[in-house]
Parts: sequence; C-alpha cells; structure tokens
Amino acid sequence: MEDRHCVVLAVLVAVGALVARSMPAAGAGRPALLLAGVGCVVAAAASRPLLLALGALVLAGVLGARSWAGLEPPRPAAWTGTATLATDPIPGGGAIRTQLRLAGGRHVDALAFGGAAGGCLRPLLAGERVEVSGRLAPPAEGSRERLAARHVSARFTIATCRPAGSGPPWVRAANSLRRVLARGATALPEDRRGLWSGLVVGDDRDEPAQVEADFQAAGLTHLLAVSGQNVAFTLAAAGPLLRRLGLRGRFAAALGVLGLFGIAVRWEPSVLRATAMAGLALLAGVLGVEASPLRLVSLAVAGLILVDPMLVHRLGFRLSVAAVVGLALWARPVAARLPGPAVLRDAVAATLAAQAATAPFLLAFGGLAPASVPANALAVPAAGLVMVWGLTGGLAAGLLGGWFAWILHLPSRFLLGWLVAVSGAAARLPLTPVGAGPLLVAAGLVWWAVRRSEGGRVSRGLGLAAAAVLLVPSVLAAANGPGDLADDRPAFGLRLWRAQGSTVVALDGGDPARVLSALRARRVGRIDLVVATRTGPRVLAPLAAVLDRHDVVALVGPARLDVAGLRPFPVGAKMSAGPFTVTSGLAGAVDVQRLPRS
Repeated sequence: MEDRHCVVLAVLVAVGALVARSMPAAGAGRPALLLAGVGCVVAAAASRPLLLALGALVLAGVLGARSWAGLEPPRPAAWTGTATLATDPIPGGGAIRTQLRLAGGRHVDALAFGGAAGGCLRPLLAGERVEVSGRLAPPAEGSRERLAARHVSARFTIATCRPAGSGPPWVRAANSLRRVLARGATALPEDRRGLWSGLVVGDDRDEPAQVEADFQAAGLTHLLAVSGQNVAFTLAAAGPLLRRLGLRGRFAAALGVLGLFGIAVRWEPSVLRATAMAGLALLAGVLGVEASPLRLVSLAVAGLILVDPMLVHRLGFRLSVAAVVGLALWARPVAARLPGPAVLRDAVAATLAAQAATAPFLLAFGGLAPASVPANALAVPAAGLVMVWGLTGGLAAGLLGGWFAWILHLPSRFLLGWLVAVSGAAARLPLTPVGAGPLLVAAGLVWWAVRRSEGGRVSRGLGLAAAAVLLVPSVLAAANGPGDLADDRPAFGLRLWRAQGSTVVALDGGDPARVLSALRARRVGRIDLVVATRTGPRVLAPLAAVLDRHDVVALVGPARLDVAGLRPFPVGAKMSAGPFTVTSGLAGAVDVQRLPRS
C-alpha cells in the first residue's frame, strides 16, 4: 500500500470506532464480526487497499460496539475477591485511587479512604495483586464517558485490602526496575523527585502542584508523557546486546525490550503509539522495506484502534497521534526556513509542527499558550538529557545508593533546576492563550512560508508575521487587565469573586494543580480573602498550593483546620474584603455579596 492508502485506512478505522456506540445491538454480534473480518482478509489478499479500508471501517465499528456493550454498569452490591492493579495508586483528597481489574475481567475505579486499606494500596504498583472487599456501584453520571474510555464500568469503594502477590515474572521485572530508579531518586531534593520520575518513566504522581501548573501554563506537559524519544533511547541502550544476535533473534529480542519497556512505564496512549511505531519500524527493517513516518503512524493507529477501539476516545491518544503527524509533515520544511543554529531550529520547528497539529484539541481547553514555543525550545533538549541520564546514571544510582547516588544525580539536579526555571519563567509571561482566529491566520502564514521552495527574506518575513499575529492579541489581552467575576467556578472545588481590584476565593477541595491553573487562567495575583469551607486532606492540599503561590491577605475557615494564620470563621460570621461582604453558612456554605458603589 502507498502512504495515502495507509492514511485512509487509519482515518476510516478511527471513524468506525467513533460511531460504534450508535450501532444497533445486532451489529455487535459474532456474525457481523466474522463477516467484517472475512471482508478485510479478502480485500487484503486481492491487494485492494480502498476495499480493505472500508472493511476495516466496518470491523472497527463492530469491535467498538462490542466494547461498549461490555461496559454496562453493575447494580450496587458487595464484592470480595482477588483483583489486579491496572494503574499505579494515586493519593489525593484524603483517599487512594487506582483502577482494579476484578476476577472476571471487569475494570473498576477503586477508592480507599485512608486507614488500613489506603496504607495497603499506597506502596503497590500496577500489575500487583490484592485481596479486597468493598462495594460496587455504577459510575457517577458525569464521569461514565470518561471512565468508559479506560474500560472502567463501575466504582468500587474498598473496605479491606491485603497484598496477594507481585504478579507474573515480566511484571515483577518491570516493577523492580521502577523501584530501583525510585530508590536512586531519593538522592534528589524531595520537590524534584516527582518531576524526575515523570520525565524518565512517565510517573508524575508526586509532582508538586506548583510545578505541574507551571508546566501546563508553559505548554510543557507533553514532556511528562513517555514518547518515541524514550523508546528510541531504550532500544539504543539495548543495542550492544541486540547486535550480538542474528537478524530474527535481534527482532524478537527488540520486541521483548519494547514489551518490558511498556510494562515499566505503563501502557498509556502515547506509549502504545510509540512502541507500535517502533515495532513496525523494526519489522520493516527485517523485511527490507522502506517505511515513512507517516506510513508507520497510520498503520500503528489502525492496528491499535482495531485491538482497542476505546483508544479513539482518549485525549492522550489523539494528542500523541496528532503531534507525530505534525512532526512527520511539517518539522523538516519549517526547520529549513528558520534562522539560527541547527539545534535551535530543529527544536523550534518540532514545537511549531506539534503545536499546529494538536491545536484543534488544545483550543477546547482554553487556547494555545504562545509561551510554549520558546519554552519548548529551551526545555526539550534538557528534558531529553534527563531521560537519557535517568535510565543510565539513575539506574546505577539506585543500585549503588548512598554518596554514589548523590554524585550520579548531580547532572539531574542541574537539568531539573533548569526545567523548573524555564517553566516558571514562561508561566509568568504576561501572555494570554490564543484563540482560533489568530491561530488560523498564523497557520496560513506558516503554510505559505513552507510552501515556498526557497527560503530567504520572504519566508522569514512570513514567519515573523505569524509570530506577531499570535503575540499581539495575547499581549493586548493581558494588558487590558482582568475583569470582574461573580461566583465564577473555573475548577472543581474553587469559587471566585473579583471586583474593584479585590479578589475573594472559596476553596472546597479539588486538585491542587488544577486550582492553580484555574487561578492563573483568571489572572489572579493577590487574593484579599481565602475562605476554606471544610476540614481534612481534601482541602489542605489545594489550600497549601494557593498559599505557597499567591499573596493571601486573609485566610478564614473552620477552627479545626490546622493551618498557620487561619482565623476561625464560625456559622453566621461576616467579613469584609474590598467591595464584598462574606457570610459563613451551614455545612460549608458561603454567601458573598457585593456592596453597591457609593
């Protein structure tokens, strides 16, 4: 098949999986599956690529319909048995959350609210087994679609838990590698370990909220998702051993390395895409067939969606595929028309290409951050070095420990400090996200520059014009200053009021990084009054993040909330903050009234 046929195949397979839910139940039966499969085999044998693509469209729809049919939520009931952790446990809001695969194959979103059950889960890793008891229930109405994309069909509240095994040999090997790396990372400062783990193995569970929010504002969160760069280096590191084998043995061993790598870093969408492309590239090498990046990503997408049709609903998968397509199509021609040294040109061109391809998805989340272009140009090379050194020096640090680990992680300290400085500086730039209008104009100018066969002043002028189109509206919007807000709820657990230069924030909990990102998106600096509406870990984590990042004039909340500087705010109490009068109500309710101008 030609590249264009591969692209059509991938697109039609994705379309089939997207519309699968609307298929009638009869369309998901075995006869339909058998008929679609036979049609694909016949079309492939007859070398009819377009017929093959149409057959794959139907096959993806049938497989997707079967996946949706298997996600019917259960009735509320008690459950006891052995389960396997499908994800690494994540602490937050006073609970430990993980995804469990119960005996029988059902995937559930599991929560352990502290105590012995939470203590049992916290040190475990994906692939390990537990004996649990608790209660099954259907997912919350608003989260069913999101959880279904991960094959999760129920909630499970864990009452009791105890370890029941470390899993098969390949899981034990992968988790042992992760634990060795984590042991070596204890030589790093505590507030850098989560960032290091995110860059090396994609584990950002312990990343500080402030760093996570800065990375998001700077457009650097993709660095924490394992990608093709990680896969390429892993294969390169295994190269000395692989080269000792014959061609077929090398191919089989390389696939084994990719499998172990995927288990170690977890099979997230970007990992699936990267390892599938690497496996296809290895197969092409064994067969002596040339395969362009566009062909590799198209075949990888088609194959992955046929194996798991729910992948097409995962935002991470869409972003990963779009970024690779952008790199394959535009990175090289854009780099050829940029001035400066090759290293800088390549980094900027890769950022522009990936951002342009993922822009349709990013616009749905508030727009494109102009600061991401310089931030990526400065951060991507350092992040690559952290990853490379993490899987070599970091592994040695974990094996040797002590002063050896401290010395071996000196390069990591410097590089992580650089990344934190770059993300913080980019996040503080007075720039607002860019919407669809300026982005389309800038994309048109860049396309015009790339289409010109020669570079020179015209192409560079078009590039500068595109930069101006992105920057000028962003700077002007920031210069206009923030507007008034009345009971704005930009993130879960956060309420916001602003008028006449005064800001009142009510915190009921929520994810700390999302709270900080929401405050930054609303251009909140100084906060005149923060009202904590409840006690416990659910509110302590976001409250600590807000107090650390923002200048807070006054803090009030329940007397039992142990936070320095907090003034008790009992029911019926009133407090003024600028033009606002804040009244404490029952059960954490807060009434905020704006006084009329005098």
